[in-house]
Amino acid sequence: VIERQEAPHIAGVLVVAEGAVDARVKAKLYEATRVAVGVEPQRILVLPMERR
Repeated sequence: VIERQEAPHIAGVLVVAEGAVDARVKAKLYEATRVAVGVEPQRILVLPMERR
């Protein structure tokens, strides 16, 4: 018997992607993350992946 079920609390989301150097790709990653995870926009950070 499940008395109560709670969703986990997400403090923030960090997305690191090679394509994030392009502003259009960064905006799409940001929006997709916002919709998929359902967190406030100020809790999402999208950064470009550094190449070595």
